[in-house]
Amino acid sequence: MSTLTVTNIKATGETASRAVSGVAAAWVNFDLLSATAAILSSSNTSSLTDNGTGDASFGLSNAMSDADYAGVCGPFDSNSNSSIVSVSIYSSQNTSSSVRVLINTSSAGAFDAPFNSVSLMGDLA
Repeated sequence: MSTLTVTNIKATGETASRAVSGVAAAWVNFDLLSATAAILSSSNTSSLTDNGTGDASFGLSNAMSDADYAGVCGPFDSNSNSSIVSVSIYSSQNTSSSVRVLINTSSAGAFDAPFNSVSLMGDLA
């Protein structure tokens, strides 16, 4: 068996390459609960905008080929909130260079959670 070692991956037709450590087109781990919303760690994410309680937008460093990419979201509530917390992509607000997410609880609606993650899959422009 052979071993292939690479530093970056670039699909045919893409102008931007992806670091091997972040094979998703983009991902972000962020905190909306602190006094200042913050990106904790990310790949291909350039900015965070706090749009209000449980509502955030992210700019992408390298644009996607279009706004029809797939996303996976996940929350973590370290405050032991007893209701179900969900993070979802607000698809009607997406563009090829930004994504908007909404965080909600089953009992209280919009919610600022301290630890959230979003991963995007699709082709880069």
